[in-house]
Amino acid sequence: MAAESFLLSSGYHILRRNWKERNSGEIDLVCRDRDTLVFVEVKTRTVEGQWEARRAVNKEKRNLIRSGARTWLRMLKNDDVVHRYDIVEVYLTDGEKPKIYLLQAAFGDREHFTPSF
Repeated sequence: MAAESFLLSSGYHILRRNWKERNSGEIDLVCRDRDTLVFVEVKTRTVEGQWEARRAVNKEKRNLIRSGARTWLRMLKNDDVVHRYDIVEVYLTDGEKPKIYLLQAAFGDREHFTPSF
């Protein structure tokens, strides 16, 4: 997977792929970036154009990701875990190397937090 390779080369450590518990949202990748736990949403598109992949991470999707993250954090039994939500955009074009963009801290724990896109 292009997103995983990109994150690994950026220093991330992948803890889980496609993680989901009952009654919570699915997390594409749960990673560590140094001392930060990172919940990563991966969006792949075959055309880079007017509608950026990150736009698919709408309010409903962000809430599902937050729900999954809260479940993961409860399992850790530690309220002080530094964490964030990243989005990785992957654009695939036949015969070309994928274009990959990382949006760190793309959104926060609450919806009043303004997404960085």
